[in-house]
Amino acid sequence: MTEFKITFNTENAAFDDDLQDGSVDNSEAEVNRILNIVRHQVLSGLNRGSIADSNGNTIGQWGWE
Repeated sequence: MTEFKITFNTENAAFDDDLQDGSVDNSEAEVNRILNIVRHQVLSGLNRGSIADSNGNTIGQWGWE
């Protein structure tokens, strides 16, 4: 069986729900941003890749297994 897996860590500032500027939880927006990037990479023909948060930190990976 072939599986497509996406795994990433959400315990960092890019997903912070207690932002210093008083704005709302950023978790949904950050997950949406990451999934859109993975989507574009799959559509461009890639089979796997690393995932970076909006701060540039590598937080996970995706790919076919």
